Amino acid sequence: MERARKNNIWLSILKTIIIIAVIVLIVFTSVYFLFKETLGINIFTISSVLKKIENPPDNMVIDEYDDKFIEDAYVKVFGSDTIYCENENGYSFSMSALAESRLTMDALNINAKEFSAMLSVFPVTDNWFYGENQASLKEIRFLDFEENTAKISVLAELDFSSIKENLNSGNVIEEYIKNKIPNKMYFTTYLNITKDGDAFSGSSDKIIVNNLSESESNEVLSLARIIFGLSSVETLFDRLTTSFLDLAFNSSEAFFNSAYEVIGVVFIENEAEILLRLSKV
Repeated sequence: MERARKNNIWLSILKTIIIIAVIVLIVFTSVYFLFKETLGINIFTISSVLKKIENPPDNMVIDEYDDKFIEDAYVKVFGSDTIYCENENGYSFSMSALAESRLTMDALNINAKEFSAMLSVFPVTDNWFYGENQASLKEIRFLDFEENTAKISVLAELDFSSIKENLNSGNVIEEYIKNKIPNKMYFTTYLNITKDGDAFSGSSDKIIVNNLSESESNEVLSLARIIFGLSSVETLFDRLTTSFLDLAFNSSEAFFNSAYEVIGVVFIENEAEILLRLSKV
């Protein structure tokens, strides 16, 4: 009788443990799918992924350029040595000098390195996606050109420090982001760009964060889009695409709309090299 009673006690304890385990499993599974489906975050892998980006790479630029190269690029295109030039405080950019400049020839070609160099010092205004002082454009590469569409990559260094300071609701997700997302990261956006009438249109294939894989990058982007207050990663892709096109080509304040005269811009392929052809309109 005593043994039966003890067996019943252990059986009750075992049942209780199983019930608790099932409840924990259900809660944990629910949390997993909640994060996965609504936020695009895998709670099993996100910590290890973020560990990889604690220290951003020292340099992600493949084809390096310096201030003298930037100055020479502006002289080649606009014939002015005052748009970007050296003074007692180092090199500085003059928007007024660019606004007074004209192309040096009726038509000339520039490569990706020259385009990168000139655009890297062009002031990023608030109408660009990241906002002033939150992004630094590092490099543009021309990857392929086919059927009037150029495939390019745009590397930018993003500074999240001021944005993170504004995350003050105190919820768990925002606190996690503030603690785990580093202040600076590199975003490489891969774009397909087509000339569409007088403007450029495009779409983004993928965005790579630092040197992560595409799947790892998408997990980080799922957190990054929360920082920017966007509804989805797809919205982030669209905004990055539109922002670059506006910065370089499409808006009234775009780089190629900032000189004195109207400049026609098209992608071309010349002797297996992809170039931008600039012409007086």
